[in-house]
Amino acid sequence: MSVSLPWHEPQFQSLLTRLRENRFPHALLLTGRPGLGKHFFSAKLAEVLLCLERHTVGSACGKCRGCQLYRAHTHTDLHEVNVLEDKKVIGVDQIRAISDYLSLKSQFGGYKIVIISPADKMNINAANSLLKTLEEPPMWSLLILVTAHPASLPPTIRSRCQQLSFVTPRQEVARAWLNEQGANGDDLELALRLAGGAPLAALEIATGDWLERRRQIFAGFEKVLLNKVDPITTAAEWLKFDARATIYWLYSWITDMIRLRTGNDSEGIINGDIGGRLEQLSGVITSQSWFKCLDEASDAWRYAESQVNTPLLFENLLVALANRK
Repeated sequence: MSVSLPWHEPQFQSLLTRLRENRFPHALLLTGRPGLGKHFFSAKLAEVLLCLERHTVGSACGKCRGCQLYRAHTHTDLHEVNVLEDKKVIGVDQIRAISDYLSLKSQFGGYKIVIISPADKMNINAANSLLKTLEEPPMWSLLILVTAHPASLPPTIRSRCQQLSFVTPRQEVARAWLNEQGANGDDLELALRLAGGAPLAALEIATGDWLERRRQIFAGFEKVLLNKVDPITTAAEWLKFDARATIYWLYSWITDMIRLRTGNDSEGIINGDIGGRLEQLSGVITSQSWFKCLDEASDAWRYAESQVNTPLLFENLLVALANRK
C-alpha cells in the first residue's frame, strides 16, 4: 500500500479533478526539496490509476487485481527507472527502453506508467532520448519525473511536463505527522530546523544517528579551524561518514557563520543549537575567506555525486579551510 502524506492533498485532489474531467496530463514533473515525499506521491498516484475499482474520492480499493499486482510489485503497467546500483547516472539505454515499454499494450486496458527518479540524474543523451517520447506520447501513458533539482533538467524537458511543486508544510502539520511516526522529544525541533522543515528528512534525522554523526563531524571541523589537528587526519576520519551528508553539514555551518559575521539575526541561522560556537569560529578568518569556503563547499557538493576521489575531496576542503586567513 502506498503512503499518504497530509501535505500532499491539495496537489493530489487537483490531479483527481483533472482526471475526472478528462484533462489529465501525459507527463508530470514533481519538484521540491528532499524530504517532502515526492516519490511517495508518485507511488500513490500510480496505485490509484492502476486500480480497476477506484473510489470516487480517489483512493485505490486495495482488493481488485490491479491493486493486488501493484502491492506485490508485479504490475506490468508500472515501470520505474532509477540510477542502477553500480552507476552514478541514468543512462540512455534505460530511457530508450521506455519507448519500447510504452508501445506495448496495457495489461488491463488502462494507463501505462513510468516513474523516473531522480530525473536530474539523466545524462544528456538520456534526456534527449526522453524528449522524443515526451513530444509524441502514446495514448494512455503517463511519465512521472521526480526531482529536487529541476534546473538540472533541460528546459525542453521541463516545458513538456506539467509541474507540481511541493513546499514545506506548516510547522504544526509537520510536527503532528512526526509525532504520529513516533518522533518527539528535544531533538524534534532541531531535526525539523536542520531539515529545512521537510518532514521525511526530519524523521530520518530525529530517529537515526544523524545528530551524533553531525556532532563528530563538527568536532573535527572546529579543530581544523583552530589548527588543533592535522586536516589530513580529519579527512581520513570523515571517510566513515556519508560524503554528501558531511558536505551538507559543512555548507550549513559556513552559511550560518557568514550570516553571523555579517550581523544578521542569530535566531535565523540553521544550526541554532551550536550558534554560540559558530559565532566564535566565524571570527577565525575573514568574511571574504568564508565566502570562498562556501564556494568550495558548493563545488564539493556537486563533485560528491560524480566519480570523485572522496579522500582527496575531503583533504582539499579541509586543507584549504586550515590555510584561510
